[in-house]
Amino acid sequence: MYPIRVCSCLGGVLSIRQALLFVREEFIELLHSRSYNEAMEELSDVSFTIGRLVGSIVGRPYVRFLGDYLTLYKMSQRMESYGCVRSKRNLAKRTCR
Repeated sequence: MYPIRVCSCLGGVLSIRQALLFVREEFIELLHSRSYNEAMEELSDVSFTIGRLVGSIVGRPYVRFLGDYLTLYKMSQRMESYGCVRSKRNLAKRTCR
């Protein structure tokens, strides 16, 4: 189902409304990027959330989408390092769900 091993933080299938909100949030972060590298990471995050939106339409948690590779790489590194796809700063109570 996923191109990488994931934890429960990714969750299941999003509603279309939830997925659209995530795309909007990531797009806003892209607009506020301060450097080329940061913009590329945010663009990958936008692509990943579009994959979540497509997934919500077809009934899957996620569908691979063009340009999502940086986000998938970050997630795989986090899973290897501390067992969660979320960044350490975004972990609720410092633990995975």
